[in-house]
Amino acid sequence: MQALNIPSGVQTRGVPVSLAKIHTVLVKFSFTNPKHIPQGLPEGKRVTWELRTLKDQVNAAAVHSIDPELAKKGRIHENYVDTGVRAVDNLQLVQLGIIRRGLTNSGFQLRAVHVQFVPAKPDRRDPKRMTFPKHVVELVFQNGDFFEEATATEDEKAARATLESPQVVGALRALANTTWQWCHVWDNSKTAGTATVNVGGRLPEGKPRNCIAVRNRSIAPVAIQATMSESEE
Repeated sequence: MQALNIPSGVQTRGVPVSLAKIHTVLVKFSFTNPKHIPQGLPEGKRVTWELRTLKDQVNAAAVHSIDPELAKKGRIHENYVDTGVRAVDNLQLVQLGIIRRGLTNSGFQLRAVHVQFVPAKPDRRDPKRMTFPKHVVELVFQNGDFFEEATATEDEKAARATLESPQVVGALRALANTTWQWCHVWDNSKTAGTATVNVGGRLPEGKPRNCIAVRNRSIAPVAIQATMSESEE
């Protein structure tokens, strides 16, 4: 078994993130300037926010059978979960060029990609402050059987055609080859069976020092010496 090379100085909890109980992996690229988003990606539905009370969080914890103390660290919204464990905290100079191949080798496939506008919302660490609005490119990987033309629905065929279009393929390649200033990985396996990889701080001329890879059916940070492509996974 290949050993994981965890970069020194990285604050981690629960690393690596096992894929054993995860059915969906979300990979999110944050942009403050929409002009920097690669062209050709479809627009997703608008995200809205609701500030939940402590009572709401505790009730959500009961529904998901998790410790209420864990629920206090985040909030659960419909179709959105950020309650969980931050497995990788502020990893620097990160590239995501090989994560797609690693997830594919572990039984996941890319099912959707879209751009969402996320408006300003109360800061989780200081509710009196508001976060900055941003645009997020979200990739949705799901575990399950691979696409088969003979049994696919019309919606699945349309989604597949979008993912295979030259515009989307080119945009995904640009995202994969970009270096990002920071990266967080959230383990939400106990609340929703998901994991989330968040990156932001686009660095066009940056040289990557780390990547997020899949090793031994787990998501983990790995130190690298040079740019890595999907073919190296």
